[in-house]
Amino acid sequence: MTKFDDVRAIARAFVEYADSTWACDPEPYLCRHAAEFTAEASILAELLPQQDFLKNADPHRLVPLLRQELGGPAARLAISYLLHAGYHRNTPNPDQRALRIYIDQIRAGIAHPTVDLRAEDWTPRWAIGAHFSPALFETLTGYFRKVTALACTTVNGDSVAIIGSIDGTVRACSLTTGQQYRPDPTDCPEVVTALACTTINGDPVAIIGGTAGTLRIWNLITGIEHRRSLFGIRAVRALTCTTINGDPTAILVSDDETVWRCSLTNRFRNDLVRLTISKPITALTCATVEEQPVVITGSKSGNVRLHNLNANNEWRVTLPKRNCEVRALDFTTVNGDPLIVIGDYDGSLRILNLATREQTWLNVSEATEDPNSYPRARRKEVVSATSSEEDGSSIAVTIDFKGTLRIWDLVAGTHYCPDLDRNTALWSPALCATVDGRSVIIVGSRDGKVRVWDSAIEQQTESKPISVEKVTAIACTVANSNPVAVTLNNRATVQVLDLATAERLRLDIRGHSGHLTAVACTTVDGQPIAVIGANDGTVQAWNLTTRQSHCEPLTESNDLILAVACTTIGGQPVAVIGGNDGTVCVWNLGTGQQRRMVVSEEAGQITAVACTDINGELVVVIGCANGSLWVGNLATGQQYRPDFAKGVLPIRTLACTTVNSHAVVVLSGNEDSVQCWDLTTRRHLGPNQSSRVLPVRTLACATVDNHPIAAICSNDGTVRVWDLQRHKQLTQPIRILDPVDCLAIAPDLSLVIAYNTEVMAFNPPQRWDWKEDT
Repeated sequence: MTKFDDVRAIARAFVEYADSTWACDPEPYLCRHAAEFTAEASILAELLPQQDFLKNADPHRLVPLLRQELGGPAARLAISYLLHAGYHRNTPNPDQRALRIYIDQIRAGIAHPTVDLRAEDWTPRWAIGAHFSPALFETLTGYFRKVTALACTTVNGDSVAIIGSIDGTVRACSLTTGQQYRPDPTDCPEVVTALACTTINGDPVAIIGGTAGTLRIWNLITGIEHRRSLFGIRAVRALTCTTINGDPTAILVSDDETVWRCSLTNRFRNDLVRLTISKPITALTCATVEEQPVVITGSKSGNVRLHNLNANNEWRVTLPKRNCEVRALDFTTVNGDPLIVIGDYDGSLRILNLATREQTWLNVSEATEDPNSYPRARRKEVVSATSSEEDGSSIAVTIDFKGTLRIWDLVAGTHYCPDLDRNTALWSPALCATVDGRSVIIVGSRDGKVRVWDSAIEQQTESKPISVEKVTAIACTVANSNPVAVTLNNRATVQVLDLATAERLRLDIRGHSGHLTAVACTTVDGQPIAVIGANDGTVQAWNLTTRQSHCEPLTESNDLILAVACTTIGGQPVAVIGGNDGTVCVWNLGTGQQRRMVVSEEAGQITAVACTDINGELVVVIGCANGSLWVGNLATGQQYRPDFAKGVLPIRTLACTTVNSHAVVVLSGNEDSVQCWDLTTRRHLGPNQSSRVLPVRTLACATVDNHPIAAICSNDGTVRVWDLQRHKQLTQPIRILDPVDCLAIAPDLSLVIAYNTEVMAFNPPQRWDWKEDT
């Protein structure tokens, strides 16, 4: 028996012992070292499926080990964990990690998640739109708002990503461990617009450009930062670094599209030199061509120029005439030939070989001589491009206007769109790097995530027949005795999801020329009906059983429909529709008749409506974009304006329920709190329910065991459930970690959440805490 066999035998015994300990307060030593022991013996795949191991394992030690090749179910477990590796590292509470792990395993299609949740927790039931790639290498979360710039360098042999955000913060994170490498540099109230890395006196440094007209030079070894004032420059639009005669130098584009050269070792004012490069400049990069430092620039006319920084002269590269703006540039080599990678406004990618002066189009079929002929929604503008040459292969990565990421093989001239994660906000920016000898793609996104993908691993996930458009609205009802959720998206597609099985039915909605924006459900003659509004002003009613139109559509309005609610007046089902012109339409779904209530000329856009009963009178509560709140009697048409919503501008969302037999409205605007008002006494109920972090995005109300509750979601993707009688938070928050677009509470008390293209259903807690606080 070899030494390895001994190690493996000991590790296997260790695994068998640990299997019985994870669920009952495991020893800290096991949590820290179990993954390392089993990985050394090559049996980590046997440890990962153990119940509650992933919940209790030390994320800092576990994450690097999950990047090794794992077969079978362990591979999918590893991928689902890596999806929010940054969150796990930053969350010391195992119970909070457990809910996030459970959510990701459900999204990954794992039928029996390997973590147990508490009886007081919402339990994920199913998810659609799950797209996972085995190429996922690392996820950095919890650090940023919108990511605006990326750079990469090596510090003490460790690959480090430099990440800039819209709020001015810059952080250095190790791509090997995911840890923040150094304390942040001094906060600066500016948007970080550009980042670059270089070496000064042997130390790696990050060069930071922003909207304050300065260059921030951050030493990644010592952590010392100093600033270089750029006199006469208000903002830096683009930035790259090179070396001129041994002197580290920054090349930057200012807000007036002028190119400047700035020494990074000389702080004197007269060292800022303007280069004689024709304006306007839309993209730039630096390279070494024929042993000369050059800056490569692109312009709005499609021209690409090279400027010799030693000789301070410029020559224009002759290209076929093309009136299309250059949006992204990078430089690489293929088989020793220097190549310029050019991303254009219309989505085409050009490769210019500087050795042969030949130009190659990699997607000619998608190019056009007049990109302005594209409708705005169809443009494929390249907003980011990067390239890499590793192991004899050369790739380029581009991101277009819609956030579609493409990986190009510069040798074969082919590309594919990896299904990395459709539920992440639009990608941008991107760069290529090398981590542990592997070529990776580092991609930032508008929701603050930075993900790292192994570019050598092809897509291996199954394709699911689902909508890949963003979900815009959701409502719940009962169809054929089963609770269902009705979801809308931007492509006029309606999906009906069985809340028990996630089985999907698709309604082919026709007659809308715009996006679907609002939905509400009711029952007409025993048939479930979905009332759907669009941004072209049309409203249609669809039978969810027959999948046919219930009646002629409502087409008299040409205004955007943002709010729909359903109720019954005198036994007749009606839809209450809020328009963009300050009017409310009451549409009788039985007779087709309609009447309009003019709320106020000052109300403007109606953003939310909900129906309730006040002392036996059926009313509609109307929220407006100007912050005003109105209550209209649906029988008489009379309206009044209670003074509820002071300081809430605009009213973003509202819902109605009953508290202590009184009708109440729960509402929120662009604030981080939710107000609850009694519509009978016109008094404020209890303290404001706070989202704790960011403005409230959406909310819904329901009644559980005669207790009114409200599910509230903030912009950071956290869903909290409040007891409206006792004014306290119930259950552990559900941390989606992506901005939730809409949510609804179904008749069976399932919580249905939609974000981007994803829809998830949660089982209600098995036990509710209705106890009074002592």
